[in-house]
Amino acid sequence: MKKSLIALLVTLLGLSSSYAKPAWENDPIESVVGIHLLTEYGSQHRHLGKNLNASHVLSELRKLPWTKQFMQFVVVTKPGVSMEVGGSSNGIDGLSAVYRNRHDAVEAVTKVAPASVKEMEYILRSFLNGDGKWKALFTF
Repeated sequence: MKKSLIALLVTLLGLSSSYAKPAWENDPIESVVGIHLLTEYGSQHRHLGKNLNASHVLSELRKLPWTKQFMQFVVVTKPGVSMEVGGSSNGIDGLSAVYRNRHDAVEAVTKVAPASVKEMEYILRSFLNGDGKWKALFTF
């Protein structure tokens, strides 16, 4: 009887783990290492590659038409850890930067937005170098 009841419960409820995977782990923009570009206000996604060399990342950032289009440029150094710079320098949307570390439950946005693509470059270079200067210059 006991075995029948257990079999019935397993059939009806299925076997499940008490651990549910966090949503970000299923999101390639946060879980796949490399450079990600979001356009059309986040509706279009392109993975630009896994090369995280600072000069390569900054070269990719400079190629973008920041005055013509709203974009989000996300650099993921390890799953769950990223720096996103984005917006538009069209005079309407403005720019921003967001640091995420899902492992430590941190999501921080700049209190004072970057004023230029050069400032976004500085944030990304510092983030990739791991020197922490981005935290001091741009309060998050």
